[in-house]
Parts: sequence; structure tokens; C-alpha cells
Amino acid sequence: MDRPQEETGCAFKESQIWIHSHQAIFNIKLYHPTGPAGGGYGFSLRSAFQLVEADRCRSARWQDGRWTFTEASLTSFPPGGFPARKFHEQLVISLPETPADFRIADKPPEEMNFSELREYVRKIERDGYSSSKYRTAMHHFSPSLSLA
Repeated sequence: MDRPQEETGCAFKESQIWIHSHQAIFNIKLYHPTGPAGGGYGFSLRSAFQLVEADRCRSARWQDGRWTFTEASLTSFPPGGFPARKFHEQLVISLPETPADFRIADKPPEEMNFSELREYVRKIERDGYSSSKYRTAMHHFSPSLSLA
């Protein structure tokens, strides 16, 4: 699951973030891009929402294009088998989600420029969420910008 990542940064906190990605759901208790995230849960899914793995950690930090989890617990759910849990004092893992995925979560549409709105609409629609308030905000930009 190693994929190239890019580092991003911002200067505000987000709390109780729920992110639905291609085959995972994340719940982050508190995200602060300049410090460690305040722990949370991740659930990896097969098609038809079959649980593959449930992860929990006390904190997570983005470093060198990877996530470093502290006090992590990973429970795997093999098909037809028994769940198995492993504990890790520290665990380094590559995920397709980057700090940018958490930074834009719940950002008010009035704080986004047209390009950010357009990209966010594409992302949340792809992930199955309603984009109506963001699409409405896009209409407040001049018609010449909407052709970009």
C-alpha cells in the first residue's frame, strides 16, 4: 500500500472528523497538522462493506510521507476465521490519505476559492456525499471563473 505522498500543512484544528475513502472509514478525535493527531479509529472494508481490519491508536503523526501511530491496536478479520489483534507501541504505515484529506474536512465553502470548491465537490461526490452546499457556493463566482 506504499503510494507517493506529498506533505501539506495548515494552522487550524479539526475535531471528530469522519472520512470515507475508497475502502476505508476513519474517525479522528482531534486533528492538528503541526502536532500529532489525537488518536482515532480506522476501518478497512472489502466490497459490500465486509470488515477487513479495525485499527485504533492513541496518536498519529505524518512524517516523511507516512503515518506513524503510537499505542496502536490492529485487529484483522480474515474471511471465515477468528479476529486477531496485535498491539504496537509505534507503527509506521503508508495510507492513501494525507494530511490534506483531513485539512479540508468541514472547511466552510465561503473560505474556499473556486478551484478548491471544484476539487472538493469532485472528491465528496466520488466518496458518496452530498455536495449541494458546495455546488451552490460555486455559483457565487463570476461566470468566467467557472470555465476554468
